[in-house]
Amino acid sequence: MSESKCESSSWSQKLPIDIARRGPVPPAKQCMHVKYYCEENVWKLCEAVNIDRPEELEFCSVVFISNEDRAVPIWHQKIGKPDEPVVWDYHVIFLWRLEGESYVYDLDSSLPFPCKLEMYINEAIKTDDILQPQYHRFFRVIDAKIYLRHFASNRKHMLDSTGAWRQEPPPYPCIRTEHPLWSLS
Repeated sequence: MSESKCESSSWSQKLPIDIARRGPVPPAKQCMHVKYYCEENVWKLCEAVNIDRPEELEFCSVVFISNEDRAVPIWHQKIGKPDEPVVWDYHVIFLWRLEGESYVYDLDSSLPFPCKLEMYINEAIKTDDILQPQYHRFFRVIDAKIYLRHFASNRKHMLDSTGAWRQEPPPYPCIRTEHPLWSLS
């Protein structure tokens, strides 16, 4: 697997027939995925689309899910139990719009990849009405082109107080962009 992007050879022929002709992202198994680094996984998805299907990038967005308490429950996460949420400090997903439909690409989810936005909201996000106020989520939507140009991470947010990794980092260098506006540190 390439470290810089998802492998793209004939992947569009393997997607479900209704989006195979225009789906911008390869199947999950062909994508770079590192547990606990959703923001970098999504950056790599944006990079893959920019390289392989640049005409689709204008229909792509990145969604940061967070809140003031850094405690956002998301259901159907691979590291959790199907009927219980995983509480992340934040979570990041890739969103693609096509002819009035939106599709979520979440490499950490056990839901289909891609998943229709409506299904993802109903199954993974659920309603804030069932949550205590400290778990209510905020959503920040960023154009994928902007995210590619301006996101950077030195991964310091993944170090504990002793300087040890809380979770093993990705095998590739930290993401650095020419004009970083958003940085996770």
